[in-house]
Amino acid sequence: MKKLIIPITAFLLMISCNIDANNDNKEETITKTLTNTRNKTLYLVKMNPTSKFVSANNSGYVNLGTNYSIDNENYMPQNDADFTDTHFALTLYPKQISSVFKKTRSPDYMQYDIGDIKKFWIMKNEPLTIQNIEWEEISAILRTKSKFCNIWVPDEYWSNSTRPTSNSVSASIVAELAEKFDSIYPRVTNIFGYANDEGFPINILIFDIYSDYMQGTTFGYFTPKDYGEYDEIYHSNECCMFYLDAFLTRRYTPMSYSTLAHEFQHMINYYNKTILNNKISETWFTEMLSMLCEDMLQTFLGINDEDSPIGRLPYFNYGYYRNGVTEWQSSQYSYACTYAFGAYLVRNFGGIKLLNEIGKNKETNKESITLALKALNYNETFDSVFLKFTEALIYEDSNMLTFNKNSTEKLNGYEYTFKAFNIWEIENGSIGFYMGIKGPYCFLTNQSYPIRPYCFTIHTQESWQNIETNTLTVSITKPKNCDIKYQLLLK
Repeated sequence: MKKLIIPITAFLLMISCNIDANNDNKEETITKTLTNTRNKTLYLVKMNPTSKFVSANNSGYVNLGTNYSIDNENYMPQNDADFTDTHFALTLYPKQISSVFKKTRSPDYMQYDIGDIKKFWIMKNEPLTIQNIEWEEISAILRTKSKFCNIWVPDEYWSNSTRPTSNSVSASIVAELAEKFDSIYPRVTNIFGYANDEGFPINILIFDIYSDYMQGTTFGYFTPKDYGEYDEIYHSNECCMFYLDAFLTRRYTPMSYSTLAHEFQHMINYYNKTILNNKISETWFTEMLSMLCEDMLQTFLGINDEDSPIGRLPYFNYGYYRNGVTEWQSSQYSYACTYAFGAYLVRNFGGIKLLNEIGKNKETNKESITLALKALNYNETFDSVFLKFTEALIYEDSNMLTFNKNSTEKLNGYEYTFKAFNIWEIENGSIGFYMGIKGPYCFLTNQSYPIRPYCFTIHTQESWQNIETNTLTVSITKPKNCDIKYQLLLK
């Protein structure tokens, strides 16, 4: 049975505020009567479509007699123990971006044979600054080679046994990785482009990232410094490569297939956006693209939801208000919020064609998304689709803006699927905090919380659930900050 939902999504409250500096403390109230409300649920969404932080006291509220300001403006979420890239690695740019990719061939273009030995510089510790990195040069052996990749593993992390030790990978695991990479390579380059100017094989080094054995949370990473020439600061490996953690690859092998796609997109993004076009991708942007790269291959690779970016959404439901779409705090909330926004975009504004436009155009960040929307003839910008984002968080009907719709399409002979999921059927809680609640967290309507840049808060109350009357009157105190936009969403 298909449930009919009658929304008021077009009702975006462009509430004006008093910009007279002498009247900053003056509160103004508006009243709105909604109709056709019986048996429906009402949500108020406060949206901040700017790069500025808005305090709780300036975000407005619904008049219920007592109002609560949860004003924790300095709140920064703690890092959670889960699998990540290493984001400092993404900032290790060579000194001269525009000329970093030299015309002279680096070892990246050499032909290798299985059994060859190659030296690599690795970071022994998780870096906070370039100054505190402890570099080490290690030797690795080429364990397998395929059409599109060379996989290198040091002896310390290699096992020929069918039951490898916990911090090593076997020949069968490495062979499977090479096979998977060869299958995803043409599908990824079809959408995003290439990671070098010749299309030579990508080098993948498997070792114990940050020497943390079983305690690690960094599944893999790419660092732009490897495109540059070696110096005593950056220790470039002078080749197109990325890194995988030995223990996590062995322990969560299916997830490593998705990680291959994730890190490969980072390489392509850097080569195309930065080296070729001299633009810098902000972390949220390249991470969004890498997670959408995983997303578009989930069905093809047979990855379950828990091992895909969809598995990050309990963090989103639990703490979407802790991380704006365009900021990066290196927490699981950063991953979850950025992925949720990207998942909404591709499922509602052009599918794989939109991702293709974003990946291959010459812009980065918000500008790249706006340019891609225009290329597909959407009368939208980054800001306008952001203001519609929360509709996808509320509605479940596939005829509306929602996550709950499939997008399957072929592009240049390759088929890509963005699978439907219902955000209200996904747990609300990070690891260790799940309490049996599902769907995005909702504040009470008389609660106010600080709204981060390009972020929002969702509000409801008991009397707005399964409304018993045909009309409902809402009294709202306007936000003091003129940038805050209000939506009333009825379903």
